[in-house]
Amino acid sequence: ISGVGGSGKTTVLRTLGQSAARTPSSGPIHVYGLDFAGGGLLSMEVLPHVGAIISGNDTERVRRLILTLDSWVQQRAAAFATVNATTLAEFRALSGRPQEPRILVLLDGFASFYEEYQTTTAAKQTLYTTFARVLAEGRGVGIHWAVTTNRATVHTTISSAFLRRLVLRQSAP
Repeated sequence: ISGVGGSGKTTVLRTLGQSAARTPSSGPIHVYGLDFAGGGLLSMEVLPHVGAIISGNDTERVRRLILTLDSWVQQRAAAFATVNATTLAEFRALSGRPQEPRILVLLDGFASFYEEYQTTTAAKQTLYTTFARVLAEGRGVGIHWAVTTNRATVHTTISSAFLRRLVLRQSAP
């Protein structure tokens, strides 16, 4: 989701996160958020289907969430392979685990996240690499991302992980 400040990017993320609880036909959905923008996601933390909304300045919690998501990707990939499932819906049916949750991760302020984790310490750069892997491999095992940025173009490695793009008001055509 890209757009200039005030174009509604955070509102789109909040809408996605809040409506996740209203889709019972697709099974349970757990929502997590990384707020690198301005605190606009924090109000969602009280919702029952929201695991955590983490402020971008809480480095330890950001690290733990990304590592947890990475662990879930690996565990789910192994579990999917044992029952020959290629989607979360197939896995739920074949494994007899209909309540296996879909995970939705909201990242508000990708540019700030990128600047903090791709361009600083080696430990943070390693964490950014883990993030990119979770982003790329997560969709196949039911871990999805919605990300906001202030510009329509994002590095190819990241942008290729998204099947859909929403472009809101931009500063230039």
